[in-house]
Amino acid sequence: GGACGVEFSPAGQAPVSPDHELEGVGNDPEADEGHEERKPVAPSQVREPTELEKQDHYNSGHARYRTWCAHCVAAKGQGNPHKAASGGPGSVPELAFDYFYFGTGQEQGLPNIACKDRVTGSFAGTTLENK
Repeated sequence: GGACGVEFSPAGQAPVSPDHELEGVGNDPEADEGHEERKPVAPSQVREPTELEKQDHYNSGHARYRTWCAHCVAAKGQGNPHKAASGGPGSVPELAFDYFYFGTGQEQGLPNIACKDRVTGSFAGTTLENK
């Protein structure tokens, strides 16, 4: 212990009194009302399979994933997953083009072309000498 009966804790933490591990915690019964203790959940135990279970698994071609099988664990890699393309608007640029003429009936002028960007909604157009 240190001087004055106070032990020093790791850097950045308050000193710990040898008499009270957690001072002020649990001393007020009214403060703890309505709170239940959470029990820790233990990780599941992986049991060693029998030789017959191992042989059946290997003979099945590793048909079912087993946590105890080194081949199954290695093959389950997540390094480069195949992800589906989003396919939504904007995932691939899309431009729409259309030819048109100004005029009516026999009085058609030069051909024109118009373009619209699907994502931004921007328009562009120009007059052409021929189609």
